Amino acid sequence: MGDTVLVHITQMVMRSVRGYDGVGRWGGEEIMLVMPETSLEQARVIAERIREQIASMTIPLETGALVSVTVSMGISSTEDLHTSQLRSNLDTLVRQADEALYRAKHSGRN
Repeated sequence: MGDTVLVHITQMVMRSVRGYDGVGRWGGEEIMLVMPETSLEQARVIAERIREQIASMTIPLETGALVSVTVSMGISSTEDLHTSQLRSNLDTLVRQADEALYRAKHSGRN
């Protein structure tokens, strides 16, 4: 079930973002979305739109059953970094987004 759900969610996310945004699987059941030239506030708006779209989806499983899912997200931004700092801070950005994701999961999900 997990892979089927991830495929459907990833396809929906890819339809919801710009052509130059990056979408990919990160870890077991996580999807990473990289949105260049996007402010933290813009990212929050996009994340909320994606969250609402996922919450309204019904995903068909191979068994014929339909499932609904919720999603938790973490956001990190390079807004305050200069280009020269970006490369050395990519690990930090991923860690910050991961920490935000786990805070969302522990505070009630969705």
